Amino acid sequence: MKGVNLHLIKSFVAILADAQNGVKDPLNITVEAGDNNIAQVRITGTIQEWSRASADEVEFQIADLVKGGYKDAHIHINTKGGSTLEAVSIVNTLRKGFTGKLIAVGGAIVASAGSYIACKCDEFIVAANTQFMYHRPRMILSGTIDEIKASLKLGENTEKDYIDTYANKTGKTADAIVEAWSKGDVWLMGQEIITEKFADKLAEKEVPITKADAIILEACAAPVVLAVTTEINNSNKISKMEKSMLINALGLTADATDAQIEQAVKDAKSKADRVADLESKATIEAEAKATKLIDDLVEAAISRKAITADQKETYVKLATADFDSAKLALDAIKCAVKPEVNATSSNSAENKDNWTFADYQEKDPAAYLELLESDAAKAELLEKKHYNS
Repeated sequence: MKGVNLHLIKSFVAILADAQNGVKDPLNITVEAGDNNIAQVRITGTIQEWSRASADEVEFQIADLVKGGYKDAHIHINTKGGSTLEAVSIVNTLRKGFTGKLIAVGGAIVASAGSYIACKCDEFIVAANTQFMYHRPRMILSGTIDEIKASLKLGENTEKDYIDTYANKTGKTADAIVEAWSKGDVWLMGQEIITEKFADKLAEKEVPITKADAIILEACAAPVVLAVTTEINNSNKISKMEKSMLINALGLTADATDAQIEQAVKDAKSKADRVADLESKATIEAEAKATKLIDDLVEAAISRKAITADQKETYVKLATADFDSAKLALDAIKCAVKPEVNATSSNSAENKDNWTFADYQEKDPAAYLELLESDAAKAELLEKKHYNS
């Protein structure tokens, strides 16, 4: 097991887990040799990173075929879409590997990020019952202000890429693409896809519709949910290509038996679990240290009377979001100090009716002591106003 790429092993463990547990609609990308030196690439399931396959995991499969003289590829697509960024990564991987012509072949559904992949190919073939959908790329934002700003910029760039891709494929203007998807998901079927110039050719036969296809179309709110025409293939089986990927990733010999592969995977999973456990413990410890650091910072501010105890939660939230900014803010607060007991008034003649607590501190501390004795309620009110302002 020495030298095994743990990142890949984690992914392949996920592959086996999906196969054993029947994970619903996982991403599956396979690359196989085809007739006439045309590679056959299949992209099915929800497009997401590190599921059953990803762009990174198929690179060496493509490289093997390219070494054998393969330049062109048929890209079979049957997906409801998923991650816009992963779709871009998949396209880049395909273009980087295959130097010839990429021909997309649509299945029952080519939607969202899947439509982007199809339109990035040199040619797109659809069946009469292929359903095609595109819409405005969506994103989820989280993190600090800077992280959100960076994510927004990335989202703007991704949206422009999608607009340009659809416009280049169809000959439509960018404004026309935006106007179309501004009304919601745009669904096209069969000949409509060609009429709108997203596809180039109509296949001779319709594609088979499985029960899974029908369920996905219904879940995506497709305007037409086609009747099931074929039984679901056993998608939980590990393909020969995936088996080859496992052997390579595990560092086994090409003639490794199924029992050897299974044991190696178990060993790898055990190692991956141990690493995950260590990472989890490290994360918990780091979070605990961060929590204590924040609590110490705010408690220190309360102790030196920079803030009051009832303001603690506010500053804890601020420090959790941005510790450095919270520290700067707390350090900048001037601490209120009550006057010395033996202080004497030097401005007794001045009218103090409109004085604040800060005025008493700066101008006549002794006068504040007198106020404490003569009108304790007023003195307390001035203190509350000062600390809560």
